[in-house]
Amino acid sequence: MKAIILLGVLSLCMTFAMAQEVKEQEPPQKTEEVELAVVDQNPEPVKGMDAFYQYIATNLKYPKEARMAHAKGKVHVKFTVQKDGSLANYKIIQSVGYGCDEEAIRVLKEAGKWKPAMYQGKPMAIDLVLPFDFSFTDEQIQVDE
Repeated sequence: MKAIILLGVLSLCMTFAMAQEVKEQEPPQKTEEVELAVVDQNPEPVKGMDAFYQYIATNLKYPKEARMAHAKGKVHVKFTVQKDGSLANYKIIQSVGYGCDEEAIRVLKEAGKWKPAMYQGKPMAIDLVLPFDFSFTDEQIQVDE
């Protein structure tokens, strides 16, 4: 049976305010962070945040290795929303391990394009950090044989 994954939707919203860094080049040749900047428009998924949350809830799977180890916690993934809305530069900031990190990146990579951040009327590449909550109660976890 599938383990129930509880998504921290509120923490996703709150985390969008974190780690917004304007990049000078696209794609960056070196990871060179620039001062934090206020953008005119934050990046967002093309289909909107509600559709994005639904996509995550539907597609994020609890890895078997994590279920067997009863591993739980939040995976924080840092990524760049490029000027063209594509996603790149995935990096795990906080790890759970047991396949959860890879699963969070997989789902994010398959989520599709975003609307880029806008600054002074121009699209800007910007870094975001999203948490993926891998949690369950002891009664909910069942390991398939």
